[in-house]
Amino acid sequence: MARKKKSEEALGILTLIFGAPVLFANWIHDKTGIPQVVTYVLLGSILFGGLWLLLSRRNKRFRAIRLANIDSMTGTEFEGYLKKLLTSRGYNVNIIGGSGDLGVDLIASRGTERVAIQVKRYTGAVSRRAISDAVAGMQHYACNRAMVITSSHFTPGALMLARSTNCTLIDRDLLARWILELQSANARAM
Repeated sequence: MARKKKSEEALGILTLIFGAPVLFANWIHDKTGIPQVVTYVLLGSILFGGLWLLLSRRNKRFRAIRLANIDSMTGTEFEGYLKKLLTSRGYNVNIIGGSGDLGVDLIASRGTERVAIQVKRYTGAVSRRAISDAVAGMQHYACNRAMVITSSHFTPGALMLARSTNCTLIDRDLLARWILELQSANARAM
């Protein structure tokens, strides 16, 4: 009995969802004289646009939540997440991290490019010391580029040193863009 009642409720909901727009399109046709086909197309476009807008807003909220999840990760978890993120961007990534890493947490390779990466999951601004560590580690690990990735932002001194040493900086804003690109690529793949 309960199953029959649920199926009747579902049928009623489906009838309302699909029946109401048809009735509305017919009403517009009766009042304006616009052909029914045109009213169906217009109404379908409006409904599709509204649904798309609703889903895109919902996705933006979920994306923001995912970026916020980084703030609750440990440093090691953040390194693992970045490994996956960089792998999705075409890099082969090795985690170096731990004590004695000489300022390099990840090494990312792609073609002839070999990048020494210092990872900083911070809440405050990252200082120039992280840039110094990445650049020094680049030499030690025989890399041709240095990069610092943070869940935060960089101090003015860090920005200045990065420019003069050609160290790539990835702050919270660019990291968020990378995450959105990954999520968009995953959504397209589905």
